[in-house]
Amino acid sequence: MLFIIDNTKFTLYNIYVNLVEITKQGGSEMNFLVIICVVGLVGGSAIARYFEKKHFNRGICPLCNGKLHNFDTDSQGGRGYICEHCSYTTWVSYNVDNNYIDKTL
Repeated sequence: MLFIIDNTKFTLYNIYVNLVEITKQGGSEMNFLVIICVVGLVGGSAIARYFEKKHFNRGICPLCNGKLHNFDTDSQGGRGYICEHCSYTTWVSYNVDNNYIDKTL
């Protein structure tokens, strides 16, 4: 991956090397590990929310443009939606369906 900020090229390897140097100067390698874990958790959550939002598609089936209806809620709060035409199903646990009103209920 290549990132360009203010005409400076950054690759993931260069970012990694810079983070290692920073942690060696002012602290232990454990600080670097904690930073990487936090970045991984936040990044993973952002990616998961993005894909849930993409699959939910504002309540419109991505396959046939039919309307999605809520058919179940699991024990941990995840909501299941199914298409009225093609039986496409998706589950959401993040708040990507907050403004969606299922008028069949």
